[in-house]
Amino acid sequence: MSDYSSESSVDAADNFDRLDAIVEEFSKKPTTSTDRVKFGHLTIPVCLSVGHNMIQELTNSIRLTYDSIPIIFVLSPIEHRLAEVADVQGLSVISRDETKTLTYEIFLRILEFNNQPLEGDGPEAWLDDSDPGDWVDRSVLPEKAFVVFSLDPNLSAGCSLALIGLTEWACDVSQRTGSHIRVLTTSGYFGNSLLSDLVGDRASFPVAHYYLTIPTQIDAVLEESIDRGNAIARINHHLENSSADSRHAIILVPPIEQDDILPDSVQTRSLRARQTYDSAFRLIDTLIWTVQDPHINGVAIQISPDHPMPTVIQGFTHLHVVLGDACVRTIFDPTSRQIVQTNVALTQEERNMVQWWCYQPTVDLENTHVYTGVAGIDQPGTISRRHVHVEHVQAGGFITSLYTKGWCKDTDRVLRCFIRSPEILLETQNRLRLQGIIQPGPWRLDLWGPKVVLFKGVLPHLGYDHSLSFFVAIESSSTEVRVFKALLAAFLFVGREWNLECKQELLDVECQGWGKSLVPTGDLWLAFGIWKTHNMASVESFDCNKYAESVCLDKKQILESLSHRCAQDDQALKRPPHYISDETEDLPEPQLREIQQHLLHAYIHQLVCSRLVPHGVDMVQLEHTVLSTSTKLNAIT
Repeated sequence: MSDYSSESSVDAADNFDRLDAIVEEFSKKPTTSTDRVKFGHLTIPVCLSVGHNMIQELTNSIRLTYDSIPIIFVLSPIEHRLAEVADVQGLSVISRDETKTLTYEIFLRILEFNNQPLEGDGPEAWLDDSDPGDWVDRSVLPEKAFVVFSLDPNLSAGCSLALIGLTEWACDVSQRTGSHIRVLTTSGYFGNSLLSDLVGDRASFPVAHYYLTIPTQIDAVLEESIDRGNAIARINHHLENSSADSRHAIILVPPIEQDDILPDSVQTRSLRARQTYDSAFRLIDTLIWTVQDPHINGVAIQISPDHPMPTVIQGFTHLHVVLGDACVRTIFDPTSRQIVQTNVALTQEERNMVQWWCYQPTVDLENTHVYTGVAGIDQPGTISRRHVHVEHVQAGGFITSLYTKGWCKDTDRVLRCFIRSPEILLETQNRLRLQGIIQPGPWRLDLWGPKVVLFKGVLPHLGYDHSLSFFVAIESSSTEVRVFKALLAAFLFVGREWNLECKQELLDVECQGWGKSLVPTGDLWLAFGIWKTHNMASVESFDCNKYAESVCLDKKQILESLSHRCAQDDQALKRPPHYISDETEDLPEPQLREIQQHLLHAYIHQLVCSRLVPHGVDMVQLEHTVLSTSTKLNAIT
């Protein structure tokens, strides 16, 4: 039996009765001038989120206490997509009871619109809702509100910035007579102290912590389903020996980054944390048997450990879950002091969370197989703390974004709440200073004029990658250079989500568009040229059949993602859409040199010196050294 099981003898109905009591206690009317605002955190087990519409349940509980107070749900993009298909009145559109769901980024933009630091401090720094009835239309946050904020377990920069802004707004606006604000954060894991650390001494009393329990009859992993044998061999055996009408779901969490491990009779899908879904139905379809091919008897679903579980699988007769203990992540490597992709062990908290993918009540227990490896599921996690985004891959973008906000009273203290490693914080600040992005005394943004507007505009669209955003924001000599840089930045950002397997016939194809003369100088320009050729063949009606086997990617999904990203950049840069077919001639050499200089400026801390050094007797070999840290590349994990 999993350790992550019920703590008390309750069922779902008991939990929702408890939820009513929690909200009633949390929502008590103010008795003094100091408690116009309350902060709380609610832990909701994954099985409740999957089996029930928690937005509806929370709304129902809040409405038992408040008839008409605005309710605001702030969600991750994936959770927001799922809310769109929920049969809950008023969650996708403005309703009479003023319940609204917003993504982190939309809520962040509303906070920025409401903030007016030049008008004064405290409540004067925020717009006043003189007419709270139409707060959504005017984007003026109401001084009476119940805000439910769903925490991203990986603490993306967007989530973190929105949470910081929310706490500052709530503490300031609650100083107004007549205000009544409740802020309740939610998550699926226990022991979350982030809100307590963030609020600190700004609130007059401690953050309240509540939790719902796992129903007694529910267990993430049952002992009868555990198989400690070789997962792939056992799965292949079941596939080969099952009946013709069997439909196998094979859940690989974390993903297994290896090709050809399953037979051709298995279709492959994925749920990646950074995937862009144009529809929640498309997301949910990943977990539904929709196969028409009679030769397919299984669907393998590669799932990131940090992807929320949207629903249980549907239409499958058999279930196989391969639980891994490590996954590939992008983190700050302390040895090289670089952002690198490497294999990282899951924390115990993450191991507990991924076990819930085994909870699939639509499949009979005798047809459920959970592959845990020899050690089983009781093996403890080897690291204690998650590699959260704001402390690793998004640290630079998070720090610079925070310095641009006018609402943060104690930036240094707030940064330490999210970036727990002093070494990472100091290293990132120093790099941003050397690049001319921030300056000390006190720390603040060091960009001015159009550069700061462009930098702030593209930063959220490029995943808070400060290097890519700075590359785009550096002043360009011409419109062509600006367009080239924006498209290259979009390509570099979206390109992290897929791989190209380059066969010789693809390399022999003449690359298209601006920058094609740079192709012989490096892999970046080769990959960019290949993408442009593939993009033209796919989107602009060129014959692409000969590339089909050479480009190993989901063409439709990648082009949709890149088109979406470019459209966002078009809006941020306020320029008309650009088409590769317009690039009939290459850019002049001075402009290409300018682009490369801007790349060097943006990525100066990753500049590598390669040289020949003696190796053995009468032999030499190439040695690569990162100049900013004097680290040999073979030392990077």
